[in-house]
Amino acid sequence: MAWLERKKYLETHLAVEDIARELDMSIGQFHQYFDKVIGESFRTWRIRKRIEHARQLLADHPDWPVTRIARESGFNDRSNFYQQFKRFTGQSVTDYRTTQDSNRTKAQRD
Repeated sequence: MAWLERKKYLETHLAVEDIARELDMSIGQFHQYFDKVIGESFRTWRIRKRIEHARQLLADHPDWPVTRIARESGFNDRSNFYQQFKRFTGQSVTDYRTTQDSNRTKAQRD
């Protein structure tokens, strides 16, 4: 799916209607596809993909501020980003970053 490869799920201005239209689906077909094929709602899937992206950015750019990580991952609200990150990873952003720093330091020593 080209839409997925272009990481359009990171774009904050796109409404579900826009995405369905771009994929040449009705809104009903779009929601049904996610519920039946993906096994979760589009909203949950999109947040999960954004958090996966944020985790990669946190690992690749330890010097970036969290606000930039959140923005680059499709979150306009830092508070929501923190909440969703904890929900999907089980860790706070700070704890995740600390773990990444520890792993990076250990890898450098080995």
